Amino acid sequence: MPLPGPFGLPGSPPNWRFPLPAAPPFTLTNNFEGGTPGTTITPANSGGISGDAASAITFNGTGAVVRFSNAVSMLDSVCMECVLGSVAGEAFWQWDHPTNPLSTAYFRLYLVLPTAPPANIRIVAPQDSGGGARPRVLVTTARQIILTNTAGSTIATMTTPIPTSQLVRVEVLLVGSSTAGQLEARLYLDPSADVASYSDVVAVSGVDTGGAINRTRFGPNGATVANHTSYYDAIGLSAAYWLGPVPGPVAAATPLPVISTAAVTQASTW
Repeated sequence: MPLPGPFGLPGSPPNWRFPLPAAPPFTLTNNFEGGTPGTTITPANSGGISGDAASAITFNGTGAVVRFSNAVSMLDSVCMECVLGSVAGEAFWQWDHPTNPLSTAYFRLYLVLPTAPPANIRIVAPQDSGGGARPRVLVTTARQIILTNTAGSTIATMTTPIPTSQLVRVEVLLVGSSTAGQLEARLYLDPSADVASYSDVVAVSGVDTGGAINRTRFGPNGATVANHTSYYDAIGLSAAYWLGPVPGPVAAATPLPVISTAAVTQASTW
Protein backbone atom coordinates (compact mmCIF):
# COMPACT_ATOMS: atom_id res chain seq x y z
CA MET A 1 0.00 0.00 0.00
CA PRO A 2 1.40 3.46 -0.83
CA LEU A 3 2.54 5.52 2.09
CA PRO A 4 0.43 8.55 2.92
CA GLY A 5 1.68 12.01 2.07
CA PRO A 6 4.34 13.00 -0.47
CA PHE A 7 6.61 10.01 0.00
CA GLY A 8 5.24 7.86 -2.84
CA LEU A 9 5.55 4.10 -3.16
CA PRO A 10 7.45 2.03 -0.62
CA GLY A 11 11.14 1.95 -1.49
CA SER A 12 10.94 4.91 -3.89
CA PRO A 13 13.85 7.34 -3.47
CA PRO A 14 13.20 10.78 -2.01
CA ASN A 15 12.99 13.64 -4.46
CA TRP A 16 15.99 15.56 -3.14
CA ARG A 17 17.13 18.51 -5.24
CA PHE A 18 20.54 19.97 -4.56
CA PRO A 19 21.47 23.38 -5.98
CA LEU A 20 24.14 23.43 -8.67
CA PRO A 21 27.33 25.28 -7.70
CA ALA A 22 27.53 28.82 -9.04
CA ALA A 23 29.71 29.37 -12.09
CA PRO A 24 33.05 30.98 -11.25
CA PRO A 25 33.36 34.67 -12.12
CA PHE A 26 34.93 35.60 -15.43
CA THR A 27 38.69 35.76 -14.89
CA LEU A 28 41.77 35.89 -17.13
CA THR A 29 45.34 35.44 -15.85
CA ASN A 30 48.78 34.76 -17.30
CA ASN A 31 52.17 34.21 -15.62
CA PHE A 32 54.32 33.68 -18.78
CA GLU A 33 55.94 30.54 -17.34
CA GLY A 34 55.29 28.54 -20.51
CA GLY A 35 57.53 30.81 -22.59
CA THR A 36 61.20 30.66 -23.49
CA PRO A 37 63.22 33.76 -22.51
CA GLY A 38 64.20 35.78 -25.56
CA THR A 39 61.29 34.52 -27.65
CA THR A 40 58.82 37.06 -29.02
CA ILE A 41 55.38 36.60 -27.47
CA THR A 42 52.53 35.79 -29.84
CA PRO A 43 48.92 34.77 -29.21
CA ALA A 44 49.88 31.24 -30.30
CA ASN A 45 52.67 30.75 -27.75
CA SER A 46 51.22 32.76 -24.87
CA GLY A 47 48.74 30.25 -23.47
CA GLY A 48 49.18 26.69 -22.19
CA ILE A 49 50.76 26.48 -18.76
CA SER A 50 51.18 30.27 -18.76
CA GLY A 51 47.43 30.80 -18.51
CA ASP A 52 44.94 32.56 -20.75
CA ALA A 53 46.45 33.35 -24.14
CA ALA A 54 46.69 36.87 -25.50
CA SER A 55 44.20 37.96 -28.12
CA ALA A 56 46.85 40.19 -29.67
CA ILE A 57 50.44 41.26 -29.10
CA THR A 58 51.40 44.63 -30.56
CA PHE A 59 54.75 46.36 -30.89
CA ASN A 60 55.83 49.00 -33.35
CA GLY A 61 58.67 51.44 -33.81
CA THR A 62 62.31 50.56 -34.50
CA GLY A 63 63.64 48.19 -31.85
CA ALA A 64 60.27 47.58 -30.16
CA VAL A 65 59.39 44.05 -29.04
CA VAL A 66 57.24 42.14 -26.54
CA ARG A 67 59.03 38.97 -25.44
CA PHE A 68 59.43 36.39 -22.71
CA SER A 69 62.27 37.37 -20.40
CA ASN A 70 64.31 36.39 -17.37
CA ALA A 71 66.32 39.61 -17.35
CA VAL A 72 64.93 40.72 -13.98
CA SER A 73 63.86 38.87 -10.87
CA MET A 74 60.08 38.69 -10.63
CA LEU A 75 57.73 36.03 -9.30
CA ASP A 76 59.19 32.99 -11.01
CA SER A 77 61.58 32.28 -13.86
CA VAL A 78 59.83 34.05 -16.78
CA CYS A 79 58.02 37.38 -17.23
CA MET A 80 56.95 39.69 -20.07
CA GLU A 81 59.40 42.32 -21.31
CA CYS A 82 58.00 45.33 -23.19
CA VAL A 83 60.75 47.14 -25.09
CA LEU A 84 60.34 50.54 -26.73
CA GLY A 85 63.17 51.23 -29.16
CA SER A 86 64.88 54.25 -30.61
CA VAL A 87 61.78 55.29 -32.55
CA ALA A 88 58.67 56.04 -30.48
CA GLY A 89 56.18 53.19 -30.51
CA GLU A 90 54.07 50.81 -28.49
CA ALA A 91 54.63 47.37 -26.90
CA PHE A 92 51.64 45.72 -25.21
CA TRP A 93 49.59 42.61 -24.45
CA GLN A 94 45.87 42.59 -25.28
CA TRP A 95 42.94 40.48 -24.12
CA ASP A 96 39.62 40.73 -25.98
CA HIS A 97 36.51 39.40 -24.24
CA PRO A 98 33.54 40.50 -26.39
CA THR A 99 31.23 37.80 -25.01
CA ASN A 100 31.97 38.96 -21.47
CA PRO A 101 31.53 42.75 -21.37
CA LEU A 102 32.32 43.97 -17.88
CA SER A 103 30.76 46.93 -16.14
CA THR A 104 32.93 46.18 -13.12
CA ALA A 105 36.47 44.94 -13.63
CA TYR A 106 39.51 44.34 -11.44
CA PHE A 107 43.03 44.27 -12.88
CA ARG A 108 46.35 43.10 -11.48
CA LEU A 109 49.95 43.31 -12.63
CA TYR A 110 53.39 42.90 -11.15
CA LEU A 111 55.79 45.50 -12.46
CA VAL A 112 59.49 46.31 -12.58
CA LEU A 113 60.70 49.65 -13.96
CA PRO A 114 64.48 49.64 -14.41
CA THR A 115 64.34 53.39 -15.10
CA ALA A 116 61.74 56.13 -15.07
CA PRO A 117 59.92 56.38 -18.40
CA PRO A 118 60.96 59.32 -20.59
CA ALA A 119 57.25 60.11 -21.07
CA ASN A 120 54.07 58.87 -19.45
CA ILE A 121 53.34 55.21 -20.23
CA ARG A 122 50.07 53.35 -19.90
CA ILE A 123 50.26 50.19 -17.83
CA VAL A 124 46.54 49.29 -17.81
CA ALA A 125 44.22 50.44 -20.59
CA PRO A 126 40.63 49.13 -20.65
CA GLN A 127 38.60 49.69 -23.83
CA ASP A 128 35.51 48.58 -25.65
CA SER A 129 36.08 46.38 -28.69
CA GLY A 130 35.95 49.37 -31.01
CA GLY A 131 38.77 51.07 -29.13
CA GLY A 132 36.33 53.42 -27.41
CA ALA A 133 37.89 55.61 -24.76
CA ARG A 134 37.89 54.46 -21.15
CA PRO A 135 39.88 55.68 -18.15
CA ARG A 136 43.48 54.51 -18.05
CA VAL A 137 46.25 53.96 -15.54
CA LEU A 138 49.68 55.39 -16.36
CA VAL A 139 53.13 55.85 -14.83
CA THR A 140 54.64 59.31 -15.16
CA THR A 141 58.23 60.42 -15.65
CA ALA A 142 58.31 60.87 -11.86
CA ARG A 143 57.27 57.18 -11.53
CA GLN A 144 53.92 58.13 -10.01
CA ILE A 145 50.69 56.37 -10.94
CA ILE A 146 48.06 58.64 -12.46
CA LEU A 147 44.45 58.05 -13.46
CA THR A 148 43.05 59.62 -16.61
CA ASN A 149 39.45 60.11 -17.71
CA THR A 150 37.94 59.11 -21.03
CA ALA A 151 39.34 62.27 -22.60
CA GLY A 152 42.86 61.41 -21.44
CA SER A 153 43.07 64.18 -18.85
CA THR A 154 44.66 63.44 -15.47
CA ILE A 155 42.05 63.18 -12.72
CA ALA A 156 44.17 61.84 -9.84
CA THR A 157 47.86 61.39 -8.99
CA MET A 158 49.34 58.98 -6.48
CA THR A 159 51.89 60.40 -4.04
CA THR A 160 54.25 57.45 -3.70
CA PRO A 161 56.61 56.88 -6.64
CA ILE A 162 57.37 53.38 -7.88
CA PRO A 163 60.98 52.56 -6.94
CA THR A 164 63.24 51.69 -9.87
CA SER A 165 64.41 48.09 -10.28
CA GLN A 166 62.03 46.89 -7.55
CA LEU A 167 59.19 44.45 -7.94
CA VAL A 168 55.82 46.00 -7.04
CA ARG A 169 52.21 44.98 -7.49
CA VAL A 170 49.50 47.24 -8.89
CA GLU A 171 45.77 46.51 -8.65
CA VAL A 172 43.01 48.52 -10.29
CA LEU A 173 39.22 48.72 -10.02
CA LEU A 174 37.05 50.13 -12.78
CA VAL A 175 33.29 50.63 -12.54
CA GLY A 176 32.00 51.66 -15.94
CA SER A 177 29.27 54.30 -15.97
CA SER A 178 28.63 57.58 -17.74
CA THR A 179 27.43 59.18 -14.48
CA ALA A 180 28.54 57.08 -11.49
CA GLY A 181 31.83 55.60 -12.61
CA GLN A 182 34.71 54.67 -10.30
CA LEU A 183 38.41 54.21 -10.84
CA GLU A 184 40.90 53.14 -8.18
CA ALA A 185 44.57 52.10 -8.28
CA ARG A 186 46.47 50.50 -5.41
CA LEU A 187 50.25 50.23 -5.16
CA TYR A 188 51.90 47.44 -3.16
CA LEU A 189 55.59 48.04 -2.47
CA ASP A 190 55.47 44.65 -0.77
CA PRO A 191 54.18 42.57 -3.70
CA SER A 192 53.10 39.76 -1.37
CA ALA A 193 50.90 41.99 0.79
CA ASP A 194 47.24 41.12 1.14
CA VAL A 195 44.67 43.14 -0.77
CA ALA A 196 43.89 45.54 2.09
CA SER A 197 47.56 46.26 2.93
CA TYR A 198 48.45 48.56 0.05
CA SER A 199 51.25 51.12 0.29
CA ASP A 200 49.32 53.88 -1.44
CA VAL A 201 45.98 54.33 -3.18
CA VAL A 202 44.35 56.84 -5.48
CA ALA A 203 40.66 56.78 -6.34
CA VAL A 204 37.88 58.81 -7.95
CA SER A 205 34.13 58.25 -8.03
CA GLY A 206 31.04 59.80 -9.53
CA VAL A 207 32.81 60.35 -12.84
CA ASP A 208 32.22 59.41 -16.47
CA THR A 209 34.13 56.17 -17.06
CA GLY A 210 32.41 55.41 -20.33
CA GLY A 211 30.57 52.17 -19.59
CA ALA A 212 31.38 48.48 -19.96
CA ILE A 213 34.67 47.16 -21.34
CA ASN A 214 35.51 44.11 -23.44
CA ARG A 215 39.20 44.70 -24.15
CA THR A 216 42.20 45.24 -21.86
CA ARG A 217 45.79 46.17 -22.67
CA PHE A 218 48.82 45.77 -20.40
CA GLY A 219 51.97 47.67 -21.30
CA PRO A 220 52.80 50.89 -23.16
CA ASN A 221 50.09 51.64 -25.72
CA GLY A 222 48.35 54.58 -27.29
CA ALA A 223 50.69 57.53 -26.81
CA THR A 224 54.00 56.41 -28.29
CA VAL A 225 57.22 56.48 -26.26
CA ALA A 226 60.86 55.71 -27.16
CA ASN A 227 63.82 54.15 -25.38
CA HIS A 228 62.24 52.44 -22.41
CA THR A 229 61.82 48.91 -21.08
CA SER A 230 59.31 47.64 -18.53
CA TYR A 231 58.61 44.17 -17.14
CA TYR A 232 55.27 42.56 -16.23
CA ASP A 233 54.25 39.37 -14.48
CA ALA A 234 51.07 37.61 -13.29
CA ILE A 235 48.75 39.93 -15.17
CA GLY A 236 45.08 39.38 -14.50
CA LEU A 237 41.52 40.52 -15.02
CA SER A 238 38.49 39.59 -12.91
CA ALA A 239 34.81 40.44 -13.01
CA ALA A 240 34.25 39.91 -9.30
CA TYR A 241 37.13 40.58 -6.91
CA TRP A 242 40.57 42.02 -6.26
CA LEU A 243 42.92 39.31 -7.49
CA GLY A 244 45.39 39.82 -4.68
CA PRO A 245 48.89 38.38 -4.43
CA VAL A 246 49.85 35.26 -6.33
CA PRO A 247 48.57 32.55 -5.97
CA GLY A 248 45.48 34.71 -5.56
CA PRO A 249 42.42 34.63 -3.36
CA VAL A 250 41.34 31.43 -1.68
CA ALA A 251 37.99 30.47 -3.12
CA ALA A 252 35.18 30.39 -0.60
CA ALA A 253 34.27 26.85 0.33
CA THR A 254 31.11 25.63 -1.36
CA PRO A 255 28.62 24.89 1.42
CA LEU A 256 27.12 21.46 1.60
CA PRO A 257 23.51 21.33 0.46
CA VAL A 258 21.01 21.56 3.28
CA ILE A 259 18.68 18.59 3.54
CA SER A 260 15.18 19.63 4.48
CA THR A 261 13.76 18.56 7.81
CA ALA A 262 10.97 16.85 5.92
CA ALA A 263 13.53 14.71 4.09
CA VAL A 264 15.27 13.87 7.35
CA THR A 265 11.95 12.92 8.91
CA GLN A 266 11.21 10.72 5.91
CA ALA A 267 14.58 9.01 6.10
CA SER A 268 14.09 8.27 9.79
CA THR A 269 10.94 6.30 8.98
CA TRP A 270 12.72 3.87 6.60
